[in-house]
Amino acid sequence: MTSPDMKPTRRFLMAAMASLVACPPLSASAQADVARIVVPFPPGGPADTMVRLLIDAGLGEGYGRTLIIDNKPGAGGLIGTQAVARAPADGGTFLLTPTFFLQNAIIHQKPGYDPFRDFVAVSGVGTTFAVFAVNADHPATTLAEFVAHARQQPAAVSYASAGTGTATHLAGFTLGKIAALNLNHVPYKGEAPAVQDLLGGHVACGFFAIASVQPHVASGRLRILAVAQPQRMPDIPGVPTMGEVGLDHPVFHTVGWFGLFAPTGTPPAMVRRMAATMADVLKKPALIRRLGDYGMQPWSTTSDDFAAMLRRDDQVWRDVIAAAGVKAGVE
Repeated sequence: MTSPDMKPTRRFLMAAMASLVACPPLSASAQADVARIVVPFPPGGPADTMVRLLIDAGLGEGYGRTLIIDNKPGAGGLIGTQAVARAPADGGTFLLTPTFFLQNAIIHQKPGYDPFRDFVAVSGVGTTFAVFAVNADHPATTLAEFVAHARQQPAAVSYASAGTGTATHLAGFTLGKIAALNLNHVPYKGEAPAVQDLLGGHVACGFFAIASVQPHVASGRLRILAVAQPQRMPDIPGVPTMGEVGLDHPVFHTVGWFGLFAPTGTPPAMVRRMAATMADVLKKPALIRRLGDYGMQPWSTTSDDFAAMLRRDDQVWRDVIAAAGVKAGVE
């Protein structure tokens, strides 16, 4: 569980800048040999960087077309996602987006798209891992100690998230419910400012992508108390999962993912070709290393397996969002 739709970091921006190339206007004949991957976030963010790494690794060559990136940011990812939902279903347009693709469609009354009616799930692309972290000055060294300490506080304990309705928000809400804690949600515009306020002691805790906090854990400024995934993480094998400490919930069995989608009606042969090409590209050692640098792991799936997972995740998020009473524009 995590929300990989965080604000651009310096590392992501540097990677994006290094990959940028001039794109001159295409002639009508050349356009037939081009496909675009829409990223509903600005250049330099995780989704944008992932697309650039995939293109560098040969995704376009395998698909048989020149791939270009089309950044369409705005409204928390809605604008770009809506654009792909309305795009011609001819194999020339794809959407690469994180988990918020599902959550956006639930928390907005009129999101302008339906994840299952308007899109074909092509393939999973990558996953990120989430952890529950506190400032190193916090007295708790285990999650059980954190829960006990929080219950003793006269006021609500503040937790940070990457924004209202994000996976990190909903994970914090879930922790509060199942552990019977009085937690106060403090939403930020992305993970980067949330981590900064945790470092500054302005909030007590939060769920974060491992890549966002790992450098600060290494420097001794933050402490990880639990992994919000079904299994322990190889990089931190001594840190238990939420389930292992008796705080299990379906939210902590989801993963933060990036996925590739196409408009409904895209020819099945093109969907299969792109999925097969994605699977081949994600096996390349150089790409695996590059993704690892950003805290991501390659994750290729068949279209059917990806669609089935989306259905399961959608129900989990619907249940939690309803319980939390989250609506777009309401903090």
